[in-house]
Amino acid sequence: MLYYVTLLEDVSGVRPCPPRTSPKAGRPLRLLKCFCLLLHSFFMAPAVCLFAAEKGVRVGRRSGAPRDALSEAQTIQIEASRLGFDWEEAGAVLAKVREEVREIEVALAAGDAEHARKEVGDLLFSAVNLARFLDADAAAELRKTSRRFSERFAKVKETFIGAGRDMRECSLEELDRVWERIKKDLDGFSEIQV
Repeated sequence: MLYYVTLLEDVSGVRPCPPRTSPKAGRPLRLLKCFCLLLHSFFMAPAVCLFAAEKGVRVGRRSGAPRDALSEAQTIQIEASRLGFDWEEAGAVLAKVREEVREIEVALAAGDAEHARKEVGDLLFSAVNLARFLDADAAAELRKTSRRFSERFAKVKETFIGAGRDMRECSLEELDRVWERIKKDLDGFSEIQV
């Protein structure tokens, strides 16, 4: 908790709790400071982390701060939801995801790569919100998916190496056919003909 108080003071120059003014008033003010610290860490920690990030101050992992953009997005959305700014059900979030995909398609069709990139950010933010509605940690789910992809892709490479073929010389259709076979064989790696 003291970390957040110090961080807030360092970044903003604001003191969230009053300083100790006299020895006689010491105990009540220390208790007040502890109470302020508790309130601060419970309600303000996410805001302090975001404020620090905007100011370019690095917030360490031990602080409980978001470690990646997905976790940061989920933290922001949890706070917005806590304040009543939220979708009513997962179907509405899924509709928003579809809307963002359509906006990317429109931007790409118009040849506007910059706008498409912005819409990809919106799509990711919406996908994180959908994960939240499913009680899933977006970053953890993405890590699991990345591991599954890496394992499958390693098997695709092994298949082509075993066949004495260079993947770069294969058609996308051939690569996809092997990928789909490996994906179906989730229980283990078996001999796959190329």
